[in-house]
Amino acid sequence: MRTLATIVGIAAIAGSASAQGARVSGIIVLNPSADGALSMNGNASIHVPARAVYVNSASPRAIDTVGNCTLDVPELFVVGGTRFNGRSECTGAVTIGGAPFQDPWQHMIFPHHEALPVRPSPEASGPITMQPGYYPSEVVFTSNNADVTLAPGVYVFGNGFRMTGGSLTGSGVHLVNLNGSFDLRGNAGVTLTPSLEGFLANVVISQPASNTSTLHLRGGSTMRIFGGIYVPGALVNLVGTSSIAGSGPQMGDLLVCDRLSLSGTATITIGHDAMRAVRPPRMPLFD
Repeated sequence: MRTLATIVGIAAIAGSASAQGARVSGIIVLNPSADGALSMNGNASIHVPARAVYVNSASPRAIDTVGNCTLDVPELFVVGGTRFNGRSECTGAVTIGGAPFQDPWQHMIFPHHEALPVRPSPEASGPITMQPGYYPSEVVFTSNNADVTLAPGVYVFGNGFRMTGGSLTGSGVHLVNLNGSFDLRGNAGVTLTPSLEGFLANVVISQPASNTSTLHLRGGSTMRIFGGIYVPGALVNLVGTSSIAGSGPQMGDLLVCDRLSLSGTATITIGHDAMRAVRPPRMPLFD
């Protein structure tokens, strides 16, 4: 473990990282003071090949783990401290005592739902295709036979989204959860990719800071979510469910959230080897 030798410059990071979108990858946990701002339990493993995890909490237990958890990342930056309990570990270098990483998407402009077509909440016990627009009522899919395809575009959920059965596929989509919880469980498979154009480019799921409801993602090796996930005001709960050693879900490329909880029996992957790590500018220390 080492202490930071340079100050992480945050004044200029908002514009540069925001412009990068999710073309870079890694994890940024924003909460400035929470115990267990990043927590892990059970046999969960998280693999971040893109090199960097940043935890802004100044708590002595900013990272709190129990069980046989593994944080597989070459570099871990923590403002406060870490507590790896049991047989849990971080495989890379841990840097403590640095400055917090500023929210790279703090200036994100969420779409105004008034400008979108209003859609009724669909029901599905078989194949359906949803269209972009504003869904004012909670969208719920519980049937294991639900086979939901999202046409390309922006989807704004006014009162939450819950899918506990079936499959979900969407290419060139952005899902905005304005209110209520977002609960996606990939029982039969989930594949989501973001649009590469527009002001929401490279971000696939977002939730404004005013929504403090937990965002849940649960799945195994058939869950493949690419792009950025932005939840600045709430806990993100990731659960990997795979019985095959070393396999598990892809849950985004760049994850930015208030707090992060990881559990389950699978290796959860954020990003991939071909992507650059999200990096703040580095400035020399001055007396």
